[in-house]
Amino acid sequence: MPDAPHTRRAFHHQALRGLSLALVAPLAQAAPQRLVISAASSLSDAMVEIGQAFERAEPNRRVLFNFAASTVLLNQLQRGSDVDVLATADTDTLDRAQAERLIEPGTRVNFATNDLVLITPRTGPTPTSLQDVLRPEFKRLGIGNPATVPAGRYAEQVLTQAGLTEMLRPRWVRAENVRQVLQSVALGEVDAGFVYKTDALRELRRVNNVMTLTQHAPIVYPIAQVRSSKQPFLARQFIAFLQSPFSQATLKRQGFDAA
Repeated sequence: MPDAPHTRRAFHHQALRGLSLALVAPLAQAAPQRLVISAASSLSDAMVEIGQAFERAEPNRRVLFNFAASTVLLNQLQRGSDVDVLATADTDTLDRAQAERLIEPGTRVNFATNDLVLITPRTGPTPTSLQDVLRPEFKRLGIGNPATVPAGRYAEQVLTQAGLTEMLRPRWVRAENVRQVLQSVALGEVDAGFVYKTDALRELRRVNNVMTLTQHAPIVYPIAQVRSSKQPFLARQFIAFLQSPFSQATLKRQGFDAA
């Protein structure tokens, strides 16, 4: 006996539904895993290169970066920003995140170190000592805001140790991150500035790396998985990848030293 019309319609409906599910399932499986990393501005070049290599190792990964001053990144996290990994340019900021239970302490590692340097515009006057910055031709000094930028805090430590803070403070041009200081010096908007060695290496055609400054706390870069991460396994994979020979060689090429 031929199938009744409603039976054929039901069969066709089920067949189409099954086909739809078969088509949707692979697409759902192919949806990339998204990893959001908040990192200090001074890490931007190295992190982007390392992130691209991390994606190439597994095409189903997508790494998104959020670069800013370390304290700004912490403030964003405190306000509930959607972040999986936090990497800062100082240990104090990550200590605060850990004290507030914003990161998983068992995932925390130090992965790089850096130096603080004094730079000047390529065509401007060049001091031969830190005390020379007191000379009248150094009217404007670029510095990361010490309240939010680790490089600014390191610079303030150096100036305090040298007894120069109060004399030079009126000349400070505060920046939101260390890359802004670098650009201000490169463009000649300030007469000197305090940046990391890795930043100065990016602009050697436009700035003079005058001297390395040492009278400050060690410049150490730590990283950890954020406690509220939606991708904890992927976050830990990235942290492990950051310690791989490839990533460490990339950091070294960018001017960082091993932790």
